[in-house]
Amino acid sequence: MSLSVIFSFLLLGVAAFVIQKKRRFEQIDILHLLFVSAIAMLLKSDFENEKLANSWSYALIALLAVNFLISRWLKLKNPMLRVLPPIISFAVLLAIFWNDSFIYLGKNFNISDKATFVLPFLGIVMYELARIKLQLLKKFFGMKDSVLNALMPLLVGITALIGAFNAEGYGVFLVGAGFLAASFYNTIGSKHILHTILAVSLVWMFAAENNIELIDVRFAKVISGLFIGAFISGFVLQMWSVEKRKNLALLLTYVLCFALFIGLLVAGVQINASFGGVEAYIGGLIGFALANSVLYAKQDEQELHQAPITMSVLIVIILVGLIVPPMLVNEEELAVQETLNSITPKNDKGEEIEIPFVSFEGLAGKHEIVKDNSLVSFKLGSAGSVTKGAIKEFSGSFNFTEDLANSSFDIKLPVLNLTTFMGMRDKSIMGDDYLKEKKFPSMRFKGSQMVPTDKKFEYEMAGSFEMLGVKKELKVLIHRVEEDSKIVLVGSGEVDRREFGMADDPREGNVVSFEFKVELK
Repeated sequence: MSLSVIFSFLLLGVAAFVIQKKRRFEQIDILHLLFVSAIAMLLKSDFENEKLANSWSYALIALLAVNFLISRWLKLKNPMLRVLPPIISFAVLLAIFWNDSFIYLGKNFNISDKATFVLPFLGIVMYELARIKLQLLKKFFGMKDSVLNALMPLLVGITALIGAFNAEGYGVFLVGAGFLAASFYNTIGSKHILHTILAVSLVWMFAAENNIELIDVRFAKVISGLFIGAFISGFVLQMWSVEKRKNLALLLTYVLCFALFIGLLVAGVQINASFGGVEAYIGGLIGFALANSVLYAKQDEQELHQAPITMSVLIVIILVGLIVPPMLVNEEELAVQETLNSITPKNDKGEEIEIPFVSFEGLAGKHEIVKDNSLVSFKLGSAGSVTKGAIKEFSGSFNFTEDLANSSFDIKLPVLNLTTFMGMRDKSIMGDDYLKEKKFPSMRFKGSQMVPTDKKFEYEMAGSFEMLGVKKELKVLIHRVEEDSKIVLVGSGEVDRREFGMADDPREGNVVSFEFKVELK
C-alpha cells in the first residue's frame, strides 16, 4: 500500500478527532465526503479494468461532491423532497454507465443488473424508511425516538445482503455512497451508520488482500475479534465523556485501540495460528460495525454528534489493516507458496487446475535430488488453526528400473532445514517437546517399491519413514510432471506424529499432511 494512501487516512483520522474535540460538527459532511472518496480510491485497485474503474470511481466521487454542494444551496427539510436530488443524480450516473460490466475481486457485475443499480437507492431511502417505521411504532406502541437506532442495523443488514450478493464488498460500498449522499440533506443523528456500512464493505478487500478464503465465526480467533471490535466501539465512546485528564485518557484509548488490533493480527504469527491473524482482524472489523450500529441510541443533543468519534475509530482500524499485514509478509513463505502454486495451480476463481501426469519412461538409472530446487511443504491443524511449514535443501536419490515396481529411493531430511516461517516457533519445535534436533538431526524415507495407482502415470511409493528414532511404514503418492526439459516429481502424503512418540495435541493437530516437489539430475 502506498504511503500517500496511508497518509491520507491518517490525516482524515486526525481531522475527525479535531472536529469532535472542537465540536465543529457542521464540518463532518465534508470530512465524510473525503473519507468515502478515499475508500472509493482504495477499493478501485481491486477492479480488473483499471481505465473503467478510474472513470467510474471519479464519476462517483464527483456525484457525491455535487450532492454536497446542492445540499448547501437547497435547505430541503421535507423527507419526500430531500431524497430527490440524490435519487436523480444517481439515476444519471447509472444511466451513463448502464452498459458497463465490472470485475471486482474476480466477480463480474453489471450496472444494469437489478441487484446492482438498486443499491445506492437503498442507501438513499434507508434513513427515511427507518423514520416511517418509527412513526408507526410510536403511533401504535408509544415507542421512543431512540428505537430508530435499533431499526438501522436491520436495514443495514438487508442492504448489505443485497449488495454483497451481486457485487460483494463493493455492493455494500454503493449502499454507503447512497446513504452519504442522502445524509448531506439532513442533520440526522444516525450519520455514524455510514461507518458501519463502510466497515462491512471493507471485509472483502482485506480478506482478498491477505488471501483469506473463509471467515468462520466458529473460529475462536474470529469470536475474540468480534468482541474486541465491539469493545473498542463502546469504550472509545465512553472515554470521550470523561471529565478528568480527558486528553490523556483519549490518547491512551486510541493507543489501546491500535494495539488491540495489531494484537489480533500478530498473535497468530508469533504464538499460534489459533490465536490471531487476518481472520481475527476481520472479526474485529465486523464487531466494530455491529456495535457501532446500536450503541448510539440516545437522541439528546450530545449524542447526536458521535459521527466524528466512530469515523476516527474506523480509520484507526483501517490503518492497522493497511500497515501491519505487509510488515508480516515472510519472503521465505511466499517463495514456498509460489512453488506450491506450480504443483497445484489455480484459475482466477481459485479452483485447482489439474496438471496432466507424464510417463516415467526413459528414466532408468540413478538420479540425485537437486537440493536447491526441491521442497517439502506441510501443514497441520484444523480449519482456522493451521500451522504451515516447509523443509528445503534436502538430499537423496531415486534409482529407477525398467520395471518401476522395483525402483528404490533414499531421501534424507535435515531437521534444521525445517521451518514454520517464524523463528520463535522454530526454536521451540527443535527442542525436546517436538523434534529433539540435537539427538535426532535428520528424518529419512527409504524404500524399494513403486506401485501404480488407478490414475495413469501415478504411483505409490512404499517405504520406511524414520523420525525421532522410530521407523514406521509410509506410503506416498508420486507422479512426474512436465516442466521444460527437467525431471520433476511431485506428490503428497500424510504422517501421524503421535506414531513417532510426540504427545497428542488436538488443538495444534496431530496429522501432518505434506506436498513435495523434487527435481532430479
